[in-house]
Amino acid sequence: MAGPRTTVLVGDWDGDGVDTLAVRRGNIYYVKNSIAGGQADDRFALGRVGDQVTVGDWDGDGVDTFAVRRSARFYFFDSLHGGQADRTVPYGKPTDEIYSGDWDADGIDTIIMRRGNAYLGKNTISGGEADFRIIYGRVSDYTLVGDWDGKNGDTVAVRRSTKPTGSSGSADSATDEWNQKLTMKAPANVGDYVSSEAAATLTFANGEADALGEAWASNSVNATAFRHSSIVTQYRGTDEIQTAAYYGAQGQLMLARRNVTTGEAWQVVTTQYTGTVTDAHNSISIAVDGDGYLHVAWGMHVASMQYAKSTEPWSLNLGKITPLTGTNEAQVTYPEFYPQSNGDLFFVYRFGSSGNGNMVIDHYSTAASAWTQVSSKLIDGSGSGVSPYWQAVVDSQDRLQISWVWRATGMVETNHDLMYARSTDATGTSWETSQGQAYTLPITKANAEIAQTISQGSELMNQTSMTIDSDDQPYIVSYWKPKDSPVVQYMVAYLSDAHWTVENTGLRTSPFSLSGSGSKALPIARPQILVAGSGSNAVVHLILRDVDLGSRVVLANSRVGSGQWSTVDLTTTAVGLWEPSFDVALWQRTGRLDLFIEKVNQVDGEGIGIFPASYAYVLHVWDNALNSLPDVLPQEDDATVTQSPTPSESVGSSDPSIPAPEDTATPVVPETTTEPSEEPSTPSTSTEPSEPSTTTETDAPASGNSGNQ
Repeated sequence: MAGPRTTVLVGDWDGDGVDTLAVRRGNIYYVKNSIAGGQADDRFALGRVGDQVTVGDWDGDGVDTFAVRRSARFYFFDSLHGGQADRTVPYGKPTDEIYSGDWDADGIDTIIMRRGNAYLGKNTISGGEADFRIIYGRVSDYTLVGDWDGKNGDTVAVRRSTKPTGSSGSADSATDEWNQKLTMKAPANVGDYVSSEAAATLTFANGEADALGEAWASNSVNATAFRHSSIVTQYRGTDEIQTAAYYGAQGQLMLARRNVTTGEAWQVVTTQYTGTVTDAHNSISIAVDGDGYLHVAWGMHVASMQYAKSTEPWSLNLGKITPLTGTNEAQVTYPEFYPQSNGDLFFVYRFGSSGNGNMVIDHYSTAASAWTQVSSKLIDGSGSGVSPYWQAVVDSQDRLQISWVWRATGMVETNHDLMYARSTDATGTSWETSQGQAYTLPITKANAEIAQTISQGSELMNQTSMTIDSDDQPYIVSYWKPKDSPVVQYMVAYLSDAHWTVENTGLRTSPFSLSGSGSKALPIARPQILVAGSGSNAVVHLILRDVDLGSRVVLANSRVGSGQWSTVDLTTTAVGLWEPSFDVALWQRTGRLDLFIEKVNQVDGEGIGIFPASYAYVLHVWDNALNSLPDVLPQEDDATVTQSPTPSESVGSSDPSIPAPEDTATPVVPETTTEPSEEPSTPSTSTEPSEPSTTTETDAPASGNSGNQ
């Protein structure tokens, strides 16, 4: 029979200024006051075998002693002895990780609790609310404590493994009966990040909203722009069947469906799966193929492929997790489905990590009910020294059109240049520029077509949106800071008369800076773009969330090239750090606009806060909002249209209002806090450790609003 586990502890046990070792075996402690072997200088019993122990100077006398945690109660000892504790304090939750340090440099060590990547600390040995709260690093990081500069007391540091989540190894490969890896489920303490307040609601204007249910909102994983397909419509005979997906309040994978044609109410199903919602990159993407099978990919950030298909056509019951092709599926991020008119599907994702990842394309044949890998490296992000961050669209010829920015490191401020490519046919096997010049694959920085040259440090955002007009001409929206302007603007790039034209919308007035890694908390969302018509008659619609516009959901409309924009509110309440996604298939087939909307939060740098759940909605936008166009006036200085050189000259690399109707949803419930006093809860500040750009993954989620990794 194995003996009690041995734990080594370090501290200054005699106050001489020198740390030495102590050994714990069960509840027996052996202490040495010199760095030497032999007999222990002190031996005593303390606490129980199952107690958790930490070391600190709890009374400021220069001598380190022990404290033990039993459930959510701490027992502090001011000298090296067993028996009764000198102080007993309730603090935190039993699931919290505990660390000790002198956080305010007063000579007395106290406790800090780690809850995910939130650190909740006390500067006194007492219960009650935390004295400070810090968001730092990732949930998967290993925490270290020390006085790193000898000036301001102890602080935390993190150690981050370069081993990708989901790579080989017994712990990472453990699965449940549905083949879901245990490491890719919602964490056991996911409820710690959901406050007990009532779920947040929204009110709407210029549309009708259906509430799907309470959803996770402690970061932006449900509402990131790169979700692409939060809602999809497919035809079952002549009936329009609409499907949506989101994470529930506890990280459950939720599916919802309704028959639009017959007017049936939404059917909402809690699946057997969950997701690692603590990382905002782990978004859900869905598609319905031509036979009615639902395809779902979710919860991957440099992780193994997590994909499931419905067991029957038009069913919301998912089967086991399976590979798609089994090739290049160990390090997946940004899964996106793109349906074709015949019911087949494209599936694109990044294989690898930030700064070292390639764009992969798979294709699903409805006739064969099988996936094949069309390209293992359509865009080379592993050998060219830069990574592509893309957006895509399928046009009326079932071709895949793609635009992207390059990123030089894991830091979003190294985004640069706007690039373009399209497949020559519906197979996605061969590719060309906008001028029909054939690409030699893989596409690299050396041979990619530049739609617009944009330098690093221009606040250029990645993974925004693109669409096509009725003539299959591409339109791309992003935001960056124009030259000689302090204000980031929404910029629309489109192909006109064989030239790339860029329009500065001039919609924004307030400056901000875009920098760092991980999911960012930004004052604006990545916009989505839709276009009706073509040529000079094309009407451009942008879906926005912007602090300049009250952080509401706003639809901006313009006739192409006019330089004039109108804006229409779609919500009457702010939506936090939501980013837009919409039913692309419904728009392309019918010109109707349905949006996925949820009020979400995002702590900067892949942080996660403690927030109430929010209701997830599908908003059906009224036609009058889409038809609201400004009177065309002479262009103002801040709304300009510029034309780029022809693509053949630009190949290569570059250096670095409508009255609102009555609300259609329950008004927002005032927020109140009911966090127990023994659980730390104070306003947060946010930091993220910077990392060398040479690491295999330098990012932290989603949201949303991110320079994502």
